[in-house]
Amino acid sequence: MSRDFPTKTFYSNEVIFREGSRGESAYILKQGRVEISVGSGEKRVVLTVLRPVSVFGEMAVLLKDQRRTATATALDFVEAVEVDKDSFVAAVKKSPSIVSTVLGALVERLQRTTAKVSRTPDLFLGLCNMLDLLDAHGAAPLLYDRCVKAACGAFLAERTAVMETLGMLEALGLVTIDRDDAGRKVLSLKNRRDFLKQAYKLHCEMGDTPP
Repeated sequence: MSRDFPTKTFYSNEVIFREGSRGESAYILKQGRVEISVGSGEKRVVLTVLRPVSVFGEMAVLLKDQRRTATATALDFVEAVEVDKDSFVAAVKKSPSIVSTVLGALVERLQRTTAKVSRTPDLFLGLCNMLDLLDAHGAAPLLYDRCVKAACGAFLAERTAVMETLGMLEALGLVTIDRDDAGRKVLSLKNRRDFLKQAYKLHCEMGDTPP
């Protein structure tokens, strides 16, 4: 994967991206250490220090218009592969393992941090983006329990909240929840092509986002 994307270099104490800035790419750390922190001044808290090979900034490629939830700073000389959102989506279609790798890193990262739910993305939109990415690499129909587990870890949400949100998506006509021939609970996107467009439109109509 790294051969398809540019490698960026950063020097000690150089900020790679800041909390609150708009994110358009994720990074794969190849060399050096990267500090992930939130807040500033006396309220600054270091969440973790990453070492090769680690993925960071992955929210930017998973969610639309996602602002950075933390600051990434190089602690020494750093080399990192930069993966922009458009290239990531294109790569997913070529290699299904990519989205699994990034989602896995996302879940592991958020489970390790002490950030509160207020710092995590909106569950409705986050879940929609996650389902869209999983569907994009040919995982449909999606195993219901696996999606619930992944969403709980990725968005620091309670299982009941994730299940209620999936139920809402079904009631809104965005997904279908059924059972496969093996009796496993599965879900699929009703309109793959316009799924995210419809999701964002409904989210806006429900008053959760500005028009």
